[in-house]
Amino acid sequence: MITVTEDKPASEVQITQSTRIRWPVESEWPTSSEFRQLGILLKAKYPGLTEGIDRGTELRHAFLFLLYAGRRSTPDKGCSMSYWTQVANDWLEKHHLIARTNPGALLGAAIAHAIPFTAPSYSTLGITLGESSEPLPSAWKKVIA
Repeated sequence: MITVTEDKPASEVQITQSTRIRWPVESEWPTSSEFRQLGILLKAKYPGLTEGIDRGTELRHAFLFLLYAGRRSTPDKGCSMSYWTQVANDWLEKHHLIARTNPGALLGAAIAHAIPFTAPSYSTLGITLGESSEPLPSAWKKVIA
């Protein structure tokens, strides 16, 4: 979708490109207690993620970003967690969410979504640049089952 943001001659028009996304419906999104359960399970299996997961709502923000992030079948060893964290924070801002995430929360959310990853401490994720306008399949219900 292309949006013209100014009422000027074509030679002076600023054009921005945006994608409308369909926000998750209730069945695609964990409840507060399910998020708590995910956090407990992730911290038990990966104690190094405790600080990142415990930072307020940052796990939720990372979880939301990863519902729409492009996916790979293998981790991208060329991109660090700090790079993907910045991409996630940019995506959240692009979609007008006053929200941030962190590398630990992003890795925890990737594990919950069953996105391929390499183990901490130098983790990488199986995601790509680009986004879907629909929430992508997630394994979070299997993780807490």
